[in-house]
Amino acid sequence: MTRLIKVFAMLCALLAGWGAVASHAATPRYKLMLQITEDSTDKLKLALNHARNVQDTLGRDNVAIQIVAWGPGVRTLRYYTPLADELKEMNHRGVRFVICEKSLYAAKLRRTDLISTFNLASVPSGLAEITVRQAEGWVYAAP
Repeated sequence: MTRLIKVFAMLCALLAGWGAVASHAATPRYKLMLQITEDSTDKLKLALNHARNVQDTLGRDNVAIQIVAWGPGVRTLRYYTPLADELKEMNHRGVRFVICEKSLYAAKLRRTDLISTFNLASVPSGLAEITVRQAEGWVYAAP
């Protein structure tokens, strides 16, 4: 009986250690947040290039990247954007795109006006999202 308890305790310790390693491996070491605040395809293209370069330099699994569109920047994600293929590619590479609901309302846009080839996350306030992420240790950059 004592041997069974020891084996069970060792098994539990192994599983707990494996879980800690697995959760650590899934957490990117670096976190980068880019913002888009202008209705400018050039600025959006620049942000996409920055995201790609950071992933290529640090490794996709080592960095979490989020692009937050707020203010006039939400207009860059309309369904007819010329950068639709690049946006989809970067989303497949793990870049998360976030839009500001307040900015959508101010621009008189609906979700149906935006690109729909991948999932766009939305937050009530883009600037609040940036503030929270910075407090969590994300690096913030504006192209």
